[in-house]
Amino acid sequence: PKLDAIEIPEGYEAHFSPVFSMRDVLWSTNFDIDWSVKQKINRGHYRNFFGGTGGEKGFAGYFGHTLGELAETGYDTPEPCLTDERIYRTVVKNVRALLTENPGAAFVSVSQNDDFLVCTCEKCAAVDGEEESHAGTMIRFVNRVAEELEGEFPGVLFHTFAYQYTRRPPKYARPRHNVVVQLCPIECCAGHSVATCDSPTPAPWAEMVSERSFREDFLGWAEISPALQIWDYTTDFHHYFAPFPNLYSVRDNVRFYAAHRVTGVLLQGNINTCHSGEFAELKAYLMAKLLWDPSVGDEAYDALIDEFLRHYYGEGWRFIREYIDGLHEICKDRHFGIYYHPLKILPAEEGLPFMLRAKELFSRAEAAALRPACRMRVKRSAVQVEYYLLLAQYGEEYEKGDEASRARYVNRNRAFYEFIVKNGIYMNPDKPLPKDVDFTKAPDTWHKLG
Repeated sequence: PKLDAIEIPEGYEAHFSPVFSMRDVLWSTNFDIDWSVKQKINRGHYRNFFGGTGGEKGFAGYFGHTLGELAETGYDTPEPCLTDERIYRTVVKNVRALLTENPGAAFVSVSQNDDFLVCTCEKCAAVDGEEESHAGTMIRFVNRVAEELEGEFPGVLFHTFAYQYTRRPPKYARPRHNVVVQLCPIECCAGHSVATCDSPTPAPWAEMVSERSFREDFLGWAEISPALQIWDYTTDFHHYFAPFPNLYSVRDNVRFYAAHRVTGVLLQGNINTCHSGEFAELKAYLMAKLLWDPSVGDEAYDALIDEFLRHYYGEGWRFIREYIDGLHEICKDRHFGIYYHPLKILPAEEGLPFMLRAKELFSRAEAAALRPACRMRVKRSAVQVEYYLLLAQYGEEYEKGDEASRARYVNRNRAFYEFIVKNGIYMNPDKPLPKDVDFTKAPDTWHKLG
């Protein structure tokens, strides 16, 4: 709603100092700049590009995985050798150029590529052996860059990752006062808080990660870092449509970070499509609220959920709330990661009866909504349920089904495909769906994942 004027009583004062000086919700539903400013988000690569909004905690250059470019060795190549003086001089030259070209930047990133091709030369191996972590060479390198350029660019923070093979903190090296370490819990269970759950989720890079729990590594970094940030992961990156019950684990994670002197948090989700097949809009809203005030109480947090559902989905919102509560309850003891198949998050034996009931709930929510916009929002969020059912029912209804059953399944697949394509909804981060798909196959086969 819009108001012509807002009345503020004479003498009124309000003071609030947010826990996190950097707040970023990396969901495409947050990419509307006016909305992100109103939600008190103060960083985002989309705002770096467009500018003009004020308050950005902007980067000089890209905001992560920059070493290949800075060292001029390339992105899809082995990590540059961090004990090579030529590499160091090249990185300093390019960081200096970025900061000169971006005089208002708050950060510059000197961070590892998104791969596992760490340098194992004799010098690097000696440093990492002494430090008992690959973060040894990384922190020493970034510290050196930050020290050399500090005089020319006072106030700039030099950003790097503690990510995958650099997740474990070094034994001796300590980040300088102008170095920001951003720790990434990519291997952690998404269904429970990192404060209480030590269950790792199987991943191809498992052998490259610290053998300790994430919580141990987190506490280690919190102890030695003058400015620790977090890059957390809040959706299923292979299946954007997967029912993904993490409203409360995200809340608990943000509270945990706030309690341990974290200075900034980025929460990454679906960045490919503004129209979600799950609950992107709800999650982006809640995450923005949490980053502004992680101390929000349990009742107040539930009230925020209800408030959003009521206004976004209309008169049938309580049916959607019933589904959300039921999904969290049925998955409360399950551990799942950010690349899990929906039937691994919730196996069909238990999930199929629940999702059949969920389909009824979404139908009732759609019927109750009075405004066309609310009905369409219900239909889009119901995609998660139909996706799950198409996967769970494929064996019985198509592989083992008779001719009529197979025909019904193919028609459901076709209708599902046409709806998501018409609404510009991505199934995963890779690309839009191809124009021609095989409707005799389950929708998780329609294009390659990863």
